[in-house]
Amino acid sequence: MAGDGVLDNALVIIFCIFVAEFAANIVAHGDAYVNKYPFWTDIVGILSVPWDHSLVADNFVDIFEASGLARVTKFAKLSARAVRLSRLAKLLRFFPGSRDGEGNNDAQGPAKGISMELMSSLSVKVAILIIVLALLLPMIDFFRWPPDDYSLDTWAAQIHWTSKTFPEDTVTAVEDMRNFYEVLTYFPFEVTYNYANNTQIVIAIPNAQAPMRDEDVVHIQKEDVWVKFNFRTPKLTEAILNVIIMSGVILTMLVGAACVSSAVSHTVLSPIQDLLEIVHSTAIQIFEAVEQMAIYFVKDYSNQQWREMVTKDVNTNRFAHEVQLLSKVLKKLDLLTIIANAKRPVDEFEQLGDGPSSFLQDFATYAAVRHRMTLPRPEGQVELDETEQLMLMQCIGQELAPVEISRADWDDWDLHIADLNSTQRSSLARCLFVMYDTTPGFEGYRAVSIKKYTCHCEFIKAMEGQYEDEQAVQYHNWIHAVDVAFTLQQIFRQINAEAYFATHERFGLMVAAFAHDAGNFGVTNGFLSQSLHEFSLMYNDVSCLQHLACAKLFRIASEPGTSIFINFDKATRQDVRQIIIFAILHTDPQCQLDLLAQMWTHYEGRKELFDLIQKLSRQELEEGDKDILSKAHKEVEDYFWNADVKYSLRNLLLHVADNSYSLKPWEVCLHWATALSEEFFKQGDLERSYKLPMQPLNDRARVNVAFTQVSNIKHIIIPQTKLLVTLLPNLRSCKKNMWLNLRRWISKWKKSGPDHDEMSRVLQEIKELREEDYSDHEEAMAGKEASSSSEEVMPLRSVPEGFEMRRRASMRSVKSGRSAKSTSPRKDLSGHAD
Repeated sequence: MAGDGVLDNALVIIFCIFVAEFAANIVAHGDAYVNKYPFWTDIVGILSVPWDHSLVADNFVDIFEASGLARVTKFAKLSARAVRLSRLAKLLRFFPGSRDGEGNNDAQGPAKGISMELMSSLSVKVAILIIVLALLLPMIDFFRWPPDDYSLDTWAAQIHWTSKTFPEDTVTAVEDMRNFYEVLTYFPFEVTYNYANNTQIVIAIPNAQAPMRDEDVVHIQKEDVWVKFNFRTPKLTEAILNVIIMSGVILTMLVGAACVSSAVSHTVLSPIQDLLEIVHSTAIQIFEAVEQMAIYFVKDYSNQQWREMVTKDVNTNRFAHEVQLLSKVLKKLDLLTIIANAKRPVDEFEQLGDGPSSFLQDFATYAAVRHRMTLPRPEGQVELDETEQLMLMQCIGQELAPVEISRADWDDWDLHIADLNSTQRSSLARCLFVMYDTTPGFEGYRAVSIKKYTCHCEFIKAMEGQYEDEQAVQYHNWIHAVDVAFTLQQIFRQINAEAYFATHERFGLMVAAFAHDAGNFGVTNGFLSQSLHEFSLMYNDVSCLQHLACAKLFRIASEPGTSIFINFDKATRQDVRQIIIFAILHTDPQCQLDLLAQMWTHYEGRKELFDLIQKLSRQELEEGDKDILSKAHKEVEDYFWNADVKYSLRNLLLHVADNSYSLKPWEVCLHWATALSEEFFKQGDLERSYKLPMQPLNDRARVNVAFTQVSNIKHIIIPQTKLLVTLLPNLRSCKKNMWLNLRRWISKWKKSGPDHDEMSRVLQEIKELREEDYSDHEEAMAGKEASSSSEEVMPLRSVPEGFEMRRRASMRSVKSGRSAKSTSPRKDLSGHAD
């Protein structure tokens, strides 16, 4: 024990105080104190203080460690200090105010007299309880097996040393260990060790039986030596002693409770009985007065008989009805309060501040919607919803069929939006927008033309006008906005989004998808900041383009002909606005790391649940496992309805849809990657002309497009997709295109002659990511089939130059227009053939 100066000084001061108190008690109490029990406990307590001083502990404590004297000393100190602890109750009388009027007991109030008498009676009983619990019960520890027996580790170390140094004497060492434990209640029964040549030997010690329960086996390991001990007898003894301790504690507490109850009953209850008699008579008077008022207001005669019964029994049983009587009084007062408030109604929700009010609105928006979803549907409501859904799909089918977009195209993740002409894109955008409106409405439950939704159509038309032409802005244009909205619709369909989001939330995300790049003229936020553009000054260099898109969106939505939020109530309209704003702001690439960190935090909060779903969804399930998976999905749905989780998930889905071209087929991926690179190069030309620092991806003379796409997928798309699939396993199919596109980009990068060391490093990192992704069973099986030579980190398939994916019959016409229709009959969304 290392010396501690502060502790040693404190112990010296305490020792001096104890000695002074001991001397004062001898002088003050004389024979009443000397040779009495407190006298000897005080002596033991004084002598126990130096034992904790470092001067004593560092020099003498080791002498007693191996014997029982140390434990005897511990119990002696406990007993002495328990007696001193019991004296603390007596110190209460010295507190300020506790001795007022001590010389005039007649002038004391009844409460103070009861308090002093109760304190005097309880102090002795509490002292006895403290002594029993602190001294007698811990003495049972004498009969436990030694908790500090180091012989187990010592013998294991001895056998290990013998097996390595003198292998032929190992058996002898084991026999010596057996002889050592013959006199004890615990003993070894099996020894396992390894020779220097790694040969493992297992020795079962004769006459030493293994216990029947594994809990009674103690394993001792010293490097490559394992010794198993049978602790059946010590643990049985310990269990019995624990039962005795618990029984003693329970008995002590019962006896103490009885003593305390007796003292309290004698000291407190008698005066309280007199007090309750006064309360009873007063309550009767109050009840009669309140009952008369109740009769006057509401003609309530229900308690007349009960009052007569109480009055009749008051002399025979004075305290039988106090609680009932007071309860009746409170009910009557509550009734009168309701009557008074009915004459003066108050809107308490409006009295809340902005903070509590907004919280309750958020709770009502999500929790109430979730609650309504769990309630049984009214009779006929299911059929009505199905009819409206059928009408909506027929409307969409009638809109898309003339422009040669089929039902298969509508449900196809691989649909290339850039292959559509402007008419097709406009029709598709109108359908996506109307589909997620909360109240589309149908006249007589008949399908109507989408164009009759003039507000929606005008909004789409106005929003398209906020984007630059694709010749001026190659990537962030209207085609990209429709592609993001269509991808978001595919995500909604695959994950069954109605289980996670309310209708107005899905509508808000769809609006955000169409508007998230409105006003973008082909530059980044960094360019606006460096060039001190007016948007940078207006929005303080924080997500300038995203703030601009929000401003343009809500300016359009405020116009009479495009007021798409007019049918929402105030609370829902405010919530939709917040959903759109935060979703658009999180499309800023600077927010990606924070967004992923938030979602990983939510994942860690229910990691076991998500991992269980991942495991069950990758294997064939039996009937019981299906029930487990169904309950797990239900629990995930409830978890996603939490406001903070829902907030992050909404933003993540739009962010993924905005960066989803790497998850599409190679033709789509190549188109958008080329367009994005060209937009960056045009910004680089502007930076060069303005003599601004050129951003890394904007120099068309130095940037390798294939390498930038490899880096983009490796650092951004793979973590993002991995997180998304972890949370929503139904989206795992999109990973296939991601890995195929990565292979093709690596192939293109190789043909450009990159630095060999850099390429090796990147390929090794991708290999590690790929192997980690192979933990998914289906991906692992695909990886085994696609694996190639060891020098190829990413398996690449040779693709002939000019190879293009086979497109649908309806996608054959060029972007400028489609004059010819498909010759084969095709079903539209309404189910009719072209």
